[in-house]
Amino acid sequence: MTQLRRYGILGGSLLLLYGGLGYWQCESMLSPGHLVEGHADLGAACFRCHSPFRGVDTARCVSCHRLPEIGVRTVGGAPLRRPGTPFHQNLREGSCATCHTDHAGPDARGTLAGFEHGLLVASALETCDDCHDSQRPGDMIHSSVKTGCNPCHGTDAWKPATFSHERYFRFDRDHPENCETCHTTPGDLSAYTCYGCHDHTPRNIRSEHLEEGIREFEACEDCHRSADEEEAERAWKKLRGKEERRSSRESRQSDGRHREEDDSDDDSDHEEDG
Repeated sequence: MTQLRRYGILGGSLLLLYGGLGYWQCESMLSPGHLVEGHADLGAACFRCHSPFRGVDTARCVSCHRLPEIGVRTVGGAPLRRPGTPFHQNLREGSCATCHTDHAGPDARGTLAGFEHGLLVASALETCDDCHDSQRPGDMIHSSVKTGCNPCHGTDAWKPATFSHERYFRFDRDHPENCETCHTTPGDLSAYTCYGCHDHTPRNIRSEHLEEGIREFEACEDCHRSADEEEAERAWKKLRGKEERRSSRESRQSDGRHREEDDSDDDSDHEEDG
């Protein structure tokens, strides 16, 4: 075998190698991965979903996935065996690619890129049960609340809650988590009354507190954050101490103003005598 022939074979082999690599790289760029099973029939028909130089086109997505039927019916119009939550109708205008991707394999669970509640219209943020009813905790307090999730929970995470009932009152055996006993104004959990049980009547409460020398007793949670009377007494003493210090400070400031006025009057008298 002549040297020229050997160089020819080597050059041809290199061309085949680089050609194969080039084709593989080109294929990788043009088709970055397998389509989801539901899109498998699209094959290499890239422009069914993509617009040249623009990427995925939402208009092309909804031409097949009709917005009112997402989560309810298949693309062919058949009812889903396990319907999802039809919340897509409440999305602000945006791109499907914000949450969905493809070329991540045939498993549809791998196509969800992410979701943020900020994509929903404001009215949808008030109806958490539409999507999360099955996730509502079964305890008494969550079962009895009728105002929705927003007063206590945000959309960033379910836990921790943005509201802690223990900041105002701690539940116990004698004070169970029965909202209606204290919150008697429908739809307004900020309003409450302590006159919904046993001897808590306005007359009894007034008499008992006046007997103890307590004249401010409308804001019950200032002192009574549990059924512990000793805790309530400590809280009252703390509040009374703050009030006494505030009153003393105001009294000193008032005395100072009076002294300044008296000194000013004395100076005026001296000027007139002079």
